[in-house]
Amino acid sequence: MSPAALPWALAGLAVVTAGAFAWAHARARRRVAELEAELAAVKAADRSNEYRVDRFDLFWYPSVIYREAEKLLVRASPGVPFCRACVKALASQASQASQGAGWKCPGCGALSPESIADTAATDSIMREAVRFFLARRPEYRVAPELERLK
Repeated sequence: MSPAALPWALAGLAVVTAGAFAWAHARARRRVAELEAELAAVKAADRSNEYRVDRFDLFWYPSVIYREAEKLLVRASPGVPFCRACVKALASQASQASQGAGWKCPGCGALSPESIADTAATDSIMREAVRFFLARRPEYRVAPELERLK
C-alpha cells in the first residue's frame, strides 16, 4: 500500500468501526427497552402469599393475591383442606352417594365431615389469612370486595 493510500484506508476503517459501534449501540438500546418493559410487567403483575392455618383438625393453605405497585390486597382464597396426618389434599365425597357427603383423605382414608367446607369455615380461614397479611404489611389496603374479611 502506498503512503498516499494509508489515510484513505484508515478513514475507511474508521467508518466501518463507527458503523459497527452504532449498530451495536442501537441493538443494546432496543434490548434495554425490552428488558425495562418486561420489568414493568413483572412489577405490575399480581403476587400471592400462601399461609398455613391449623383449623378443624386439618391444615389449610389459604392464599392472598395482592398488587405491589398499588399496595392493594385484591383476592383471598381458603384453599382446600389437607389431612393433618399425611398432609394430602382431601377429596370431596359428595358425588359418591354410597359413602355419604364429606371429605376423605386419599392417603390415609380419614373422613372429615362436610361442614368443614361450609361458608363460615372458609370465611374464617380467609379472614385469618387477610389479618396475617395486613399485620405484616400495614401499608396495604383491602379491595372493597374483601372488606368483610378485615
